Amino acid sequence: DSKDVLKTLLHECKHAYDYQCVKAYNQLDDDYKRLQLFTNVAMYDEEFRTPVDSNKNFEEYYTQQCEISARNYSEVAVEEYFEFINGYLANPSSFEVAEK
Repeated sequence: DSKDVLKTLLHECKHAYDYQCVKAYNQLDDDYKRLQLFTNVAMYDEEFRTPVDSNKNFEEYYTQQCEISARNYSEVAVEEYFEFINGYLANPSSFEVAEK
């Protein structure tokens, strides 16, 4: 259904975002890489460098931090998107159109 499609899209968008964070992280000096801000990014960097094939080891694939994070993000975000969409459908005149 449409919710599953959006959830999958958001899951993959989170991976794309994390990948860009890893690219930025890898351009930093080592002192900056040690900042707590980059703890998850360092973990994603390692996971992206050594991908796990879900067909060979589903549990290991499923429990990677990048997968857990993408699932968590998409589950919350899909509800927020549908709440917004349903709010608009219920009362479209209450939403402003952005000026170009």
